[in-house]
Amino acid sequence: MAEFTIEQIRTIPHDLIGAYLHLNTINSEIISAYVGRSTTSLRRRQQEWYTIGTQFNELILFSSENEKDAYHKECELFHSLSKDILENKIHPGSIHNHVCPWCNFSINTKEELI
Repeated sequence: MAEFTIEQIRTIPHDLIGAYLHLNTINSEIISAYVGRSTTSLRRRQQEWYTIGTQFNELILFSSENEKDAYHKECELFHSLSKDILENKIHPGSIHNHVCPWCNFSINTKEELI
């Protein structure tokens, strides 16, 4: 786990893709969490989060070899976290009809998620 700072974001390679986990922690207790992914640039996606301002103070990145692996990791995180702390209210969307290995959910979104 790393502190969510602009200095940390600048260390992320420009072409790194994968899933991410944002955490809001107080005294090491997880208060809230948000899962997501980028199939183009985790660095750019985190810069966007940082720029708009966020309640999250911790960041965990999960690099992926391809878009399908990134989607599967995002789904794994979504299904493994308590709904009491998870800020995501809907299942991660899928592109190219990838199917969630945990619940068989599949939605083909019209554009790539960043």
